[in-house]
Amino acid sequence: MRAAGSTLVWMAIVAVAGFGTGCTALQTRATTASSGSWSGTAPAATSPSPAAPSDWTMAATGAYTGDRGRVFYAIGNAGGMHNLTLLRATADNQAQEEMSRILTRYVRDLAQAAGPDAEGAPLYLLVKSALQKARIVDHRQSQGGMLALCRLELSAFKQILAAEGELDPALRKRMLAEADRVHAELAGK
Repeated sequence: MRAAGSTLVWMAIVAVAGFGTGCTALQTRATTASSGSWSGTAPAATSPSPAAPSDWTMAATGAYTGDRGRVFYAIGNAGGMHNLTLLRATADNQAQEEMSRILTRYVRDLAQAAGPDAEGAPLYLLVKSALQKARIVDHRQSQGGMLALCRLELSAFKQILAAEGELDPALRKRMLAEADRVHAELAGK
């Protein structure tokens, strides 16, 4: 495919639904090729997304506090496929599944910190709503595979918690008061 005097722009849009969690990710990547031809494989990412830390491929999933504020990061890894679209979608699904595990633990710890009133509360609704706000923010090709980074800011989680109508107002208030402390404990700070 050649375009005289113009550049080739490759766009890939992948919409992925995460394993019944309601979590979706919409990713768009645009890359310009100066050669005017396309070999059939997607170009490798050269710089991280502004929403992703530059060294995320060497980090573990979990809660983090840094210059970007308080966030949760989850990393998904997929390999063994030749179809790049399927490889990317599988890495996204793995990252979203990992985010589900992180948030489930965080909400459980947050409920315990809020007191005994949390017993029987519909906490799964918090996890489900938070997963809908989690986003895939970066991809990297690895040795024979693909890595995906899923991100959720603590401030977005707190907004969801504040708006959750199924929770007792007193419990919701205590959970909001404990949110930063529990995040810091998970972050190891």
